Amino acid sequence: ATLRLTLEKDSPRPESVTGTLTRAYRAALLPLGEPITAVQPARIVRAADTYYVVNNDTLYPFISEAAYRSRFDAQQPVIDVDVDFINRFPRAETPIGFRIGSLLSFADGVFVVTSPTEIRPIGSAEILLALGYHFENVLPVSEEELGIYERGRIILLNTPHPNGTLFRDLDTNTVFMVENNTRRVIQDEAYRAFLESKQTPIPTRSSDRE
Repeated sequence: ATLRLTLEKDSPRPESVTGTLTRAYRAALLPLGEPITAVQPARIVRAADTYYVVNNDTLYPFISEAAYRSRFDAQQPVIDVDVDFINRFPRAETPIGFRIGSLLSFADGVFVVTSPTEIRPIGSAEILLALGYHFENVLPVSEEELGIYERGRIILLNTPHPNGTLFRDLDTNTVFMVENNTRRVIQDEAYRAFLESKQTPIPTRSSDRE
């Protein structure tokens, strides 16, 4: 950082100047959004090792069990059905992928799921760590699982954290999620515990906003 001072006309020149620089992730500076207070359980059925969400009498299949597990914990009720049951309902053509904010790896690349249809590659291992992510949260996936996404722009050091990223405010011990340029505090304790089991929240502080 370079600090430049412009003195007033005829001002004495100081012998020394002290400057203070405070660093914060841009996510910590976002306005507060609606808190996440309660997560309604979904209706899930399973047939031949494929999980489906049932919504308005339509079946939405998950691309894999790993994608399902990224969204639901072991407490989520699952109804086992046969193929005849599945064939009685229309099925969505596009499968459901991983939770938005998930870190995925394939070959030598790491990607962030930024929307239901897009992933973005992280530029390097150094960038991944500098953004506060953890390698132990990265899920190895198959070409089929990755193939349902379009690849967006590369994530660099100056890229804001995408939707679904978790942060922990160390001053208040609250966890919030980035969503649509807001900070949504997760007040549902069970859902927060589940998300923290999938992604280590990036530490930040309320005082950083000052």
